[in-house]
Amino acid sequence: MVDSRPTTITPPRHAHPVVRPAPDACEVLEQRVDNLQRALHHSRRIGAATGILMALQGWRYEEAFEWLRRTSQSSNRKVSDLADEIVLTGTVEVERGAGNSSGASRPRPA
Repeated sequence: MVDSRPTTITPPRHAHPVVRPAPDACEVLEQRVDNLQRALHHSRRIGAATGILMALQGWRYEEAFEWLRRTSQSSNRKVSDLADEIVLTGTVEVERGAGNSSGASRPRPA
């Protein structure tokens, strides 16, 4: 004979409840995502600026990136800011007394 009563299924006692991250953990993860997105944006701009320098100057990748790094240090500017300027204008504004003193110019090999 078959029992026609509905069967109730109860989860085993060792089943784990759904765990939701604490609000602080969510904020940390959101901040991490924002930081990674910014880093990716900067990396792409630096890569584009390096390519522009390679095309304009006939430099290898290492020479173009080294120029960006040195110019960043000597002008006290972020590499990403220099890269943005190169991508947007094709020129670099260097403050007098920092590196090249001629103002806006096409970068020249050191």
